[in-house]
Amino acid sequence: MINVDPTTLRAERRTGRLARIAALGLVAAGVACAFWLRAEHVQWSAESLRVWILQWPMAPAAFVAVMVLRPFLLIPSLLLMTAGGALFGVVAGTLLGAIGGAISGVMMFWLARSLGRDFVERRLGARLARVDSYFHERGAKLVALYTAFPATPLSIAQVACGLSSIRILPFTIATLIGVLPRTALLAWFGDSLAQQQWRRAAAALVLIALAIMIGLAIRRRIAAPKA
Repeated sequence: MINVDPTTLRAERRTGRLARIAALGLVAAGVACAFWLRAEHVQWSAESLRVWILQWPMAPAAFVAVMVLRPFLLIPSLLLMTAGGALFGVVAGTLLGAIGGAISGVMMFWLARSLGRDFVERRLGARLARVDSYFHERGAKLVALYTAFPATPLSIAQVACGLSSIRILPFTIATLIGVLPRTALLAWFGDSLAQQQWRRAAAALVLIALAIMIGLAIRRRIAAPKA
């Protein structure tokens, strides 16, 4: 039997409580921001977001902030990343969208880990251990793929990772790798629409469709049980 130092145990419990308090405060702040934006008459459309973001002197910073708070605002990442390309062009739209998307992903991972991991572990026990084993073998690859895959609901995937035992560093690296191609494709599409370059917009749509099909094929291969 392993003896645990009571002082260490108390310190771990205190750290866990502080993390949960901080996480709850972050959730409350995010929800408050969502209500504030709704009060500002911001509609969840590319045009409404474009008008609202451009009214700020630091429009790029405002866009990154909206990207970070996106899960609380219930705005699809496809809409925001496309709007980023329309607002700032392909290069800046990709960089700003990737920064905001990566910060948002790590935030959702941390919230799920702080608020839900212990609860889920107590309820599921051995079943969660099997899920953890699955993520241990494929975790970083799946995170990068799901993030790059244009049709994936990011918040759900990020919360699922937070509830698993995947470590935050591999998750963060995989998120950074995956968010760049996703954002680049959507920013290119948004910039094409803003410039009214319909052939380029059509080409971007074709590439997005191809990315979805390739992503599905790779996901099936990675997710397949190992022999």
